[in-house]
Amino acid sequence: MSGFKTIKQEGYVLTAEEQAVVDNLVDFGAGYKATSTTSLLIGTGAKSLTTQEALAYTPGARARLTSAANTANYMEGIITAYTSGTGAMDITIDNVGGSGTLNDWNINVAGDKGATGAQGIQGETGETGATGPEGMVWEGAYNAGTTYQVDDVASYSGSSYICIVESLNHLPTDTGYWSPVAIKGTDGAGDVNGPALNTADYIPRWNGTNSSTLKDGLAVPAGGLAGLTALGLKAPLTTPTFVTSITTPSVLATANDSG
Repeated sequence: MSGFKTIKQEGYVLTAEEQAVVDNLVDFGAGYKATSTTSLLIGTGAKSLTTQEALAYTPGARARLTSAANTANYMEGIITAYTSGTGAMDITIDNVGGSGTLNDWNINVAGDKGATGAQGIQGETGETGATGPEGMVWEGAYNAGTTYQVDDVASYSGSSYICIVESLNHLPTDTGYWSPVAIKGTDGAGDVNGPALNTADYIPRWNGTNSSTLKDGLAVPAGGLAGLTALGLKAPLTTPTFVTSITTPSVLATANDSG
């Protein structure tokens, strides 16, 4: 390398001819090949690391950090800062491969991504696929006089069944010819149990023990609606509020009226 005017090894001094060869060596300058043991998580965004000093990298150059153990793990982006005296480098990553947090990086110059190419021509239409199996055929309520074919579906007693073997006069419950599709559920008990009595003009009452059961009612008391107060109910208002105006009826003349 230039700058070496004299080389000594164990007191050995180069001859004039050897020294001339050293003086004529070409100085290739700073290089780009570099490594880093900074621990970095693969991902996009700003990254900071430390590499060798006196490299040729400058802000705006594109570089690629590749794992020495597995080249499928890499990060690539634009260098935003590099300090030659310390080897500190900042880079904004916009392209990654693989995953993990690594510290065995090889650093090399990278090229910019090329423009997206034109869309290729559309391929030929593929062959039509095979026809799928025929689905179920709804036939309505079961009829003993109907000949049912495979995949016919009929309703019976609240359930539905599909024919699995051609059937004539075989109930849908016959598993040799039919298979259930949907079975009727159990009838619900209802939310409220009615009273035992069913008498006209009786008012049913809630059972205090079981709030979902009505017990035998009470007869409407004498006095009609006004007597409902005896049962803790409200009687009609003596001075109700009307939602519309009231028209006072005219007084009709009688035989006793004079004039």
